[in-house]
Amino acid sequence: MHLFYPRYHAQGFYRNTFLVDRPQEIARAEKSNREWNNIAESGCHFTCMAMIGGVDPALLADAAIKQGYYQPDKDLPARALDGQRGPLVWDQNVPARKGESFTFPKVWHAGTRQKGL
Repeated sequence: MHLFYPRYHAQGFYRNTFLVDRPQEIARAEKSNREWNNIAESGCHFTCMAMIGGVDPALLADAAIKQGYYQPDKDLPARALDGQRGPLVWDQNVPARKGESFTFPKVWHAGTRQKGL
């Protein structure tokens, strides 16, 4: 058997890591599976990319928030904890096309002992 990832991080481990910058932006979809905008329910693609990069998804999630990586899905209405309605924010499965990329130069990678991913 060959291990594809150096460390495995199950998406479900991150129910309390949300893909938003402020607590009042935490939201739950009103339709579909009523998912929250956390890594566990709205960050599957992102979690895989974090594992491929060899970093903890929660650490990378914070850096991604600061760069505007997560985007609202206008087709998936949600209600935030403060009662406001708006679209659910999620990872949108990006980068989704060949040639697309992203960088996070300020993320510390413990395995390589350097910044950048």
